[in-house]
Amino acid sequence: MSAETRLPAAGEVFTSKPIEVTPQHITDFQEFMGHLDPSFSLADHNHHVNEEFASRHMYGGIVGDGHQTIQYLWQVVTDHLPADALVSGHSSLDVRLVNPTRPGDTIVAKAEVTAVEPAAGGSIVVLDVNATNQREATVAFGTIRAFVPVVTVEDGR
Repeated sequence: MSAETRLPAAGEVFTSKPIEVTPQHITDFQEFMGHLDPSFSLADHNHHVNEEFASRHMYGGIVGDGHQTIQYLWQVVTDHLPADALVSGHSSLDVRLVNPTRPGDTIVAKAEVTAVEPAAGGSIVVLDVNATNQREATVAFGTIRAFVPVVTVEDGR
């Protein structure tokens, strides 16, 4: 007996668990990105971890990386679509970052399925995505087009 990949239906809404933004969370992401390496050209001018520099920056203090905010949007999608979704080369992201995240923020990301379109070898799931902080201010919004390949799973294998 086999089971095919279950696709969500238009109108389904997915919500992330609350994400606590901490200085360590921001620093860990900068480390992951390689931005704390002394050979990185902006290592001394990193407004994500350098408090003295950040205090003079346009945001007036430490803020999370925009890539980190985008990751929250990807995560709400990958947490709720089939495991093989978001295939590189077939998926896309169109996002606006409208407010920074800051230490002490609690971020919640949401995704609403607006369409499921047939595609060669699978389907494209179109989702409107947004992330808000604890004050319900939007930090990012946009659209993700996630390719979900057809995968057949055989029981007992």
